[in-house]
Amino acid sequence: MKTKPVIAALLSCCCILALSSCDKEDVKLTRELYFEADMDGKSMLLPEGKDGYESKATVYTTANTLGCVESQNMLLTKTNDTKKSLEISFVKQQTSCASSCTQSKAMLQEGAYAYRKETTSSDQITVDGVIIRYTDIYGKVWRTDLRSADHSNNSFTVTSIEENKMDNRSEMLVTAEFNCTLYDADGNEMTITNGKIVSRSIVCN
Repeated sequence: MKTKPVIAALLSCCCILALSSCDKEDVKLTRELYFEADMDGKSMLLPEGKDGYESKATVYTTANTLGCVESQNMLLTKTNDTKKSLEISFVKQQTSCASSCTQSKAMLQEGAYAYRKETTSSDQITVDGVIIRYTDIYGKVWRTDLRSADHSNNSFTVTSIEENKMDNRSEMLVTAEFNCTLYDADGNEMTITNGKIVSRSIVCN
């Protein structure tokens, strides 16, 4: 006579386990990671998973007299070929190179960022801001912080920051939109309009 209650209890447990399993799958986040823009008026799209492209996050630190310069970088690039790739660096003067993950995450907030400019003064590394580097199909590097670096009519805005639930390759996923002028070492210019990147970002030391 106790068979029915036991069966009912087992069925309830199975349902709970099934729902728990669904909840865990729902937690996994899948996002399309890519860079798209008009480069001198020509459309470009670099999506992760196509033609060997992948989204990467890296971090570099450099000690100076004020503490440490931290550069959190997000890239759309190929593993063994940097041609036709994009890198965006968030650069900030920190008090110490032994930074905490909380300190690194605090470097990125939703909102507008200034472009970092090149200067010959000794305090150049203390200037906070964003640097964009584009390597073209010929291997030439174009940067926002070379030459005059006039960005008075340009903008860079982080529109979304969220926890990376896809993998353990970065702490966050960042979406940014931007317009800018890039310069090569000879002073030539290239314009990026309608730029948008969705990428892994923030690596903790």
